[in-house]
Amino acid sequence: MLIAEQHCNTNEKKIRPSDIGGVAGGTKFSVHGLFFKYPVDSKIGTSYLYGGKNPDDLSAGKATNHDFLGLTHCMLSDDLGDTNYPLLALIDYQGFRLTVMTELPLTKESLLYGSNNAGVTIKTNEAVHEIMKKISKKLNLRPHMVKGVEMALCGDVEIHQISNDCYFALGNF
Repeated sequence: MLIAEQHCNTNEKKIRPSDIGGVAGGTKFSVHGLFFKYPVDSKIGTSYLYGGKNPDDLSAGKATNHDFLGLTHCMLSDDLGDTNYPLLALIDYQGFRLTVMTELPLTKESLLYGSNNAGVTIKTNEAVHEIMKKISKKLNLRPHMVKGVEMALCGDVEIHQISNDCYFALGNF
């Protein structure tokens, strides 16, 4: 349905996009406890994120694949199981790509580490940072500064705390 209606105007779609923020993920939809992202090259200011002067949806789709691979590598490197990861799948259908993942009970207050606004603000938490440093070491990544904050992974990774001892990792790896 999402792919079939991609060329329709928003008011003509049976499933309308969700306005939950973020730029790089593309068009987002929330349906029956699942969160879908349809990767498209978004215009930021006067240029496109991936294509520069012209939109490049193919590169946006490739970036989605890299997010998937990054999540997989982080999950495999977290051998102590300190962090939970959402169920995530890539769907390639009729030449189009969708990402689908389970919806999580996230709020702006649940974010402990990383950025949920394209790096405008970076949050950090010492306990989570230590977990991320263990994971990054196994990935042969070195902690680095992002806007004056030491980050073990990329600046727009998101680590949310769902309950007292339950952390969820997501974002652009």
